[in-house]
Amino acid sequence: MISAVSKTSGPCIILAGAGTGKTYAIIEKVKYLLKNKIYPTDKIVCLTFSNEAANSLRSRILKVLEDDKEPIIKTFHSFCADLLRKYGKEIDIEENFQILLPEDAKIILYKNFQLAPYYCHKYISAISNAKDLGISLKSLENYFENKLEKLGDIDLEKTLEELQFKLQTFHIRNSGKTENSKNEKRELSKRIDKLQKLLQLKKFINSWKGYEKIK
Repeated sequence: MISAVSKTSGPCIILAGAGTGKTYAIIEKVKYLLKNKIYPTDKIVCLTFSNEAANSLRSRILKVLEDDKEPIIKTFHSFCADLLRKYGKEIDIEENFQILLPEDAKIILYKNFQLAPYYCHKYISAISNAKDLGISLKSLENYFENKLEKLGDIDLEKTLEELQFKLQTFHIRNSGKTENSKNEKRELSKRIDKLQKLLQLKKFINSWKGYEKIK
């Protein structure tokens, strides 16, 4: 802990579990940097993930400050938003941009596409995860089109409806429980499951496309 506090150049990574004193170490490091005049107060940046953690860190650091200036203590998202408002024009982002919160995004899907709340939550979460993983809407569309092409560019809804009817009436056409009929029913179920997943993907892609246009 002493070496982490006194280290003032290059990266310093601390791996520790909850309640082991990570926040305390940060506060002690800020005190060390200021006391030894290594950096001025307004040149110190402390970033965390949640507003609650940022507020807690700020209230504890303010108690040890000796001047009126404050370090920058924000969440990663807030800090990055500030940078974009100041320098965003360099990458064609206007400074008056708005940040859409997840709950606002779910409302957009609900109001514009009449999706059930469950799917609003599921789709927004999936869109966020896809962007985090670098999966673009275009690449997902290409994936879907390739899958559909392998099936012979069928009408998904119509084919699925026909197969589901075939499964529901399977016992009428195949009264005997032969091994062949069992295998046929199993394969029919597998194909239905495959098409259902493709149809769900199609609905998700359409919702994502609409969502981007509305944004």
